[in-house]
This record gives sequence, structure tokens and C-alpha cells, in this order.
Amino acid sequence: MFRTILGVLLSALSVAIQVHALVCHKCEGNGAGGCGVPGGQKMNETCNAGVKYCEVKFVNNKAVKKGCSNVTAIPDGYKAVAGDPEKSCKTSKGNVEKHCLCSENRCNENDKPFKGGATSFQAAGLGMLVLAAVHFFVC
Repeated sequence: MFRTILGVLLSALSVAIQVHALVCHKCEGNGAGGCGVPGGQKMNETCNAGVKYCEVKFVNNKAVKKGCSNVTAIPDGYKAVAGDPEKSCKTSKGNVEKHCLCSENRCNENDKPFKGGATSFQAAGLGMLVLAAVHFFVC
């Protein structure tokens, strides 16, 4: 009995840790592998522990940088994107530059509301539900 409970707890912890790491699109510039080049937007990076936001930067409405952000809280001057409470953007230099921060996996594709799949917490909850069902039927 103890062994079963320990197994379930370890599995649950593994799922929780795995889904907690933020994954962001990654590219920089307009050269090879850049944001405006085919294939440049397909790269992803798994952010370090503690990273809360993905970012995307635009100059003249063209993405020039995507990746994990070192920002720990949404700075003053950023406004929530309509239809997406997890994404905020700020324009500067006479609307020439735009910087957006968002807190869901691969949410930094553009400056539009993110329409991705389940959030990390939803995925963690689903994983926990599956583990509990397996445990119930196996044990």
C-alpha cells in the first residue's frame, strides 16, 4: 500500500514539474533562422526554472526577437491584449516598436490573442486525473 501511494505521488510530482517549465518560440533578427525567414519561427526553447514570460519584439510590425524573457512582472505601461488576459503589449518610439509579454507555452507567435491548447495548470490537472484513474483501476 505504501509503495503504491509513493509511486502515485512521485508520478504526480513528475507531471507537475514537467508541465511547469515555460516553452517559447525562439528567433532573432531577419537573417538565417531569423523571425521573418521560413523556419525561423519553428524553433522553440524551454525556459529556465522561474521564468514567467515569453516575449516577442516588433519593429515596423515585423517580429525581430522571440524567446524567454527575464522580466519577472508585467512592467508599467503594458496593456492587456483584448481577448487574452495572459498577454500584454507596449508600443514605443511613435508606434514603430512593440514589445509583448505572455505567460503560456508558445504564446509569443505574434501580438494577437493566443488561441493555444490547455494551459500548464489545465494540463497538470489532466495528468493528475489520468494518473488517479490508472491507479484506481490497476490497484
